Amino acid sequence: MVKYILSYSQPNRHVLDIEMIISDNTAPNLKLCLPIWRPGRYEEGNFAKNIITFHVFDKKGNKLNFHKTNSSEWLVDTYMQGEIHVKYSFYCAKLDAGSCWLDEEQLYVNPILCFLYVAGSENKPVKLELHVPKDYKVACALKVEKGNVIKAPDYHTMVDSPFIASPTLKHSTYKSNGITFHLWFQGEMTMDLDKIKRDFIAFTDEEIGMFGSFPAKEYHFFFQIMPMDFHHGVEHQASTVIAMGPSYELMNKLYDDFLGISSHELFHAWNVKNFRPKEMTPYNYAERNFSKLGYVYEGITTYYGNLVLLRSGVFDENRYFNALNDRIQKHYHNYGRFNQTVTDASYDTWLDGYVDGAPHRKTNIYTEGCVVALLLDLSIRMFTKDKHSLDDVMKRLYDGFGKNKNIGYSDSDFVKIVSDIAGCSFQNFFDAFVYGTQDTQPILEEVLSHIGCEISINQSKLYHENCLGFKLDADKTIPTLKIIAPNSPAEKAGLCKDDEIIGVNGWKIENNFDALCNEKKNVGITLNIFSKNKLKTIFIKETMDQYYGRYSVIPMIKPTKQQVTSYIKWSKSSN
Repeated sequence: MVKYILSYSQPNRHVLDIEMIISDNTAPNLKLCLPIWRPGRYEEGNFAKNIITFHVFDKKGNKLNFHKTNSSEWLVDTYMQGEIHVKYSFYCAKLDAGSCWLDEEQLYVNPILCFLYVAGSENKPVKLELHVPKDYKVACALKVEKGNVIKAPDYHTMVDSPFIASPTLKHSTYKSNGITFHLWFQGEMTMDLDKIKRDFIAFTDEEIGMFGSFPAKEYHFFFQIMPMDFHHGVEHQASTVIAMGPSYELMNKLYDDFLGISSHELFHAWNVKNFRPKEMTPYNYAERNFSKLGYVYEGITTYYGNLVLLRSGVFDENRYFNALNDRIQKHYHNYGRFNQTVTDASYDTWLDGYVDGAPHRKTNIYTEGCVVALLLDLSIRMFTKDKHSLDDVMKRLYDGFGKNKNIGYSDSDFVKIVSDIAGCSFQNFFDAFVYGTQDTQPILEEVLSHIGCEISINQSKLYHENCLGFKLDADKTIPTLKIIAPNSPAEKAGLCKDDEIIGVNGWKIENNFDALCNEKKNVGITLNIFSKNKLKTIFIKETMDQYYGRYSVIPMIKPTKQQVTSYIKWSKSSN
């Protein structure tokens, strides 16, 4: 049995005191480990960097010798002592959907970041004792017993069960298919709880209906409502943590994003938390868990996150296509799709994480996976005359590898299931669009036609995007180049990523960049820039080529009866 005791004295220091008690040791030494990554984020986190103090004692309080064997492992000389106490402090100073945070208002812990485990004992029962002020409520997917004690059958379950302790937690519930779903809100906000619950019930019903059952006895949504711009969600076995902001926009401008991320994270309760690739079954916390299947566990989830909202009536067509077209636009604006396959992108989250990286090098498993999912879904529907779809593929994965089986599926398993459902080999499809970098435009136009939709392409209204071939970083106050199209006038003139534009045609920029650019349209513009802190003057003249168009999926004006029928079967709505 392993027991964790959590306490703290000065929350403003963001330091959590953790005691780990190993009560049944019989070995002369123990290897203690801290995970180097967390499921849901497929990159190395190296959480040991947040450990401040670290000591090991026997039952009587005598210090035991230990030494580090690598960055996240400690070897302890136990001298056959039966009870071992590990005391360490952990810095909890990052508030998002996947980290740990401590201040005067709350303690939020994602245990996988800070709970050590004894190597080889991950399947033994564990217990947590939480010392927080008496007026604090504790929210966790695991049962919180008297005295704020939480028990789990094993380490895997404990570290997949984040919790929030706070005196200001707001709580509500709803039911779907006999399952209780909890809504926990931490942070200041004005919300229409009745509207939220109606919409959540609708998309929850739809997702459970698709799979046929729910993989957990209860489910918890934990919302960290932030005062600033924020959008982040992390899935867990029987819960999700979602950080959103700014709080004052939650029920208006942010509401569709709020619904989209919530639907996405709930879909993960099946896809990746219940059935997942064999490389992650079980999770290996000490090493990188490489998999080709990021487009399945993230991309397909992204696709269904919004489609479910359309099917359940939560989104109308306009709201749905706005969300889909955001992904379509990102797909077409990323030249990296011609250089990196979506399977390699899955591997490379472990290489350079989730940042943009080198220009035009990489793709995004969320965006490219969403496009692959759309192509797969509509292709299967087209080949089977709407008798089958990607829905059947996901249901087959759940029935064959999920539920209580805990069998990881392989890349070849997925290809076979798709081919079986479609009634023909899809190997060429995977070779072209999953293992390859073939242009998706022709097949996308073909499969969209099956449901009476098409791709609309319009010019960018921004001169520097459409004619010169560069995009600006919207987060920077000084116009800063975010990305440049290959072989564009901007690239040929000598501009590069992260260049800061301080003047146009001899005029200082003061929130007038677009106007100054348009003034010399068809003549050429002179830019004054800082490039790696060096002042440069660059002249650029447009050509006949155009860049960064506005791509969107739209319904056809006059679809055929068959297209209307196929659209209704796909969307569960009228055209």
